[in-house]
Amino acid sequence: MFIDFFYKLKETGIPVSPTAFLTLHKALNRGLVRSLDEFYTSARTILVKSERYFDLFDQIFAHHFKGVELKEPSALELNEVAKALLEEWLKRPDEVGEALGLDPDWAYQIINGVGVSGLMSPVGWGVYITTFVFWVGIAHSGTLISAILFLFRAPWRQSIYRAAEAMTVFAVMTAGIFP
Repeated sequence: MFIDFFYKLKETGIPVSPTAFLTLHKALNRGLVRSLDEFYTSARTILVKSERYFDLFDQIFAHHFKGVELKEPSALELNEVAKALLEEWLKRPDEVGEALGLDPDWAYQIINGVGVSGLMSPVGWGVYITTFVFWVGIAHSGTLISAILFLFRAPWRQSIYRAAEAMTVFAVMTAGIFP
């Protein structure tokens, strides 16, 4: 009786785990559930981990235990199922990276947010900001080298000028990569 209910939940896209199903059985065996209403509340609490599946669970429960006709999933419910499948797929960044042609680490960051790089609300200086400031500092050092050589009018400064200015241009372009 309950196994059919479990499989019906899984068929409709509600991510029900066997562990949660066994937890529900433990509650039944210990006598914690004494009526159909208590069973409904316990099953919904233990089996359904996200409130987005509550309506779908209610329909399946009513169909299975009370004989109510089960309606075909509406576009909204199918959208929820598709969203759940997408969330399951996004838990594997290496597969996402491979499918999208991205580096797995970059895919991991896209999926989990920039918090993995240290850029979180209480942290004002994340990796990207630090890297940007580093490259701007390198650009300034190239300008400083050129200025010092110009001020001292060193006769051999021409080739170093070019290298320092090239370093400045390269550093500014690299800094532009970071937000």
